[in-house]
Amino acid sequence: MSEQQLTLTLPYSFSIPSFYDSAEPEDVALALDLGAAAISFLKNKTTEKVRKETHAEAVNHAMKVHEETLGELQSKYKEEKERLDERIRSLTNKLTQHELEAREFRQACQKDARENFREIVDMKDKQISDLEEKLAKTLEHMANRFDVLHTSLTKTLSSSKEKGELGEGIVEDLIKKAYDCDVSLVSKDAQTADIRMTRSKGTYFWEVKNYTRMVNKEEIEKFKRDMRLHPDVRAGFLVSLNQGIVGKTRAGNIDTEFLEDGRFIVYISHLMKQHDVVFYLQTLRPLLEAAEQTTRVQTEESEVVRSLEQKAFLISTLLKTHEQTIVKHRNSLAGHKKRIDAMFSEFQAFLVESESQTTNLLKIAMGSQTEQKEVAERTETMLPLQIYSKEKLVEYTEKDQKFIQWLVSKTTLDEDKEIQLSDVVEKAKEDGFAEKYVRGTRETCFQDRAWGKGGRIIRGLSWKVSSTQ
Repeated sequence: MSEQQLTLTLPYSFSIPSFYDSAEPEDVALALDLGAAAISFLKNKTTEKVRKETHAEAVNHAMKVHEETLGELQSKYKEEKERLDERIRSLTNKLTQHELEAREFRQACQKDARENFREIVDMKDKQISDLEEKLAKTLEHMANRFDVLHTSLTKTLSSSKEKGELGEGIVEDLIKKAYDCDVSLVSKDAQTADIRMTRSKGTYFWEVKNYTRMVNKEEIEKFKRDMRLHPDVRAGFLVSLNQGIVGKTRAGNIDTEFLEDGRFIVYISHLMKQHDVVFYLQTLRPLLEAAEQTTRVQTEESEVVRSLEQKAFLISTLLKTHEQTIVKHRNSLAGHKKRIDAMFSEFQAFLVESESQTTNLLKIAMGSQTEQKEVAERTETMLPLQIYSKEKLVEYTEKDQKFIQWLVSKTTLDEDKEIQLSDVVEKAKEDGFAEKYVRGTRETCFQDRAWGKGGRIIRGLSWKVSSTQ
């Protein structure tokens, strides 16, 4: 058996057991092996034990630190929670108080609003009631004034022609408002009514009377005659604005009559006394519809009727021609009169100018040196045509010459300025010129562009400074 030698490094103080001196190599090897195993086992056990003991201490220390920290935190959080709870209770009390105050304020506002709204409603109701009452009074007053104005107009119009034209205009406007139709005034045509109303299915005559007396039978018969001469007319209306109609006044101020051919005439009295005239006329629509639903009236074919119609047409044509001729002659006479008046005015102006020139010649021939000098000055004085109607002062009458000389002495030419007529009148009065005369010089002495008709200023002149001081 071979042997191994082992060199060991041991501490200096280590004493080698005597066993290793006397023991056999096998025993020594076994002792070393067992010692090594024992040492390894013991070291492992000791390390594990130390590790276990050290871990337990660390856990205990950590648990202790954790408990201490947890206690501190719990104490801190408990204090914080108590503080927050107190804060929450305080805020809750304040919120409750605010809610109570808000509820009380809201109730007070609602109460005030209800009271104010009730007061406003009552006040507005009173205002509306007052306005309605005032409007009713105003309407009544306006209606009364309209009646008074209509009566005044009727009395003011002197001729029956003017009254008739006024009545025709009133009824024409009422018909346009009451019916869907075309309206034309035909009173100037011979043997017709005053107004011709044309609807889609027929034509109607309206005769208007604006009298201060009742409409007599002659007017009624004349309207019937006009209706007979116009068989194309379906029906007729004879209207009296302010008076009744003889024999045709019934309850409601309305009556009807039928002609021989079946057409009817409606008589209306006191039309303007109706509360609502337009509505009153609208109630007559069924009469118009009934007339339009009947068969169109045919003219009789007898020779006598045809001959009469032809004669009536010829007479009507002759009357129209005669009327037109009279109108032409009247217009011609009016034109001649205007031309004669213009010629007379021009001739009179020539006479005045000739008289003025003759007077100047006599003054030069027989007058004193002062008068001759004055005439010479007037003859040589030239006037601006943009202001005055004549170029020379001598061309005016003596009185106009004095006035123009006065005005020239008081004013200066200035196309951008103007003088007031009232100032001219006042200053002229002081120097002996009457207001009526001064105003009359506009036509005899001035251009229209300087002093227009009805004007209150004279353009192109300004007052001299010395005249205003």
